Amino acid sequence: MPCLLIEGDQTADIIDAVNASLARRLPNARRAIIAGAGHMSPITHPGAVAQEIAALLEVAEE
Repeated sequence: MPCLLIEGDQTADIIDAVNASLARRLPNARRAIIAGAGHMSPITHPGAVAQEIAALLEVAEE
């Protein structure tokens, strides 16, 4: 099952470390970094987050 790890490029550095660790452990993980976003990217950048989710769903349907 594909997995999407989203973070903003303004998010605390620990989130990058957590997502990198998860990506190494999850065989079908993909990472998305939302430009200009912080921790609340789904609220502040909903279009960019929606695009990443849509791309994940396309892969999941294959």
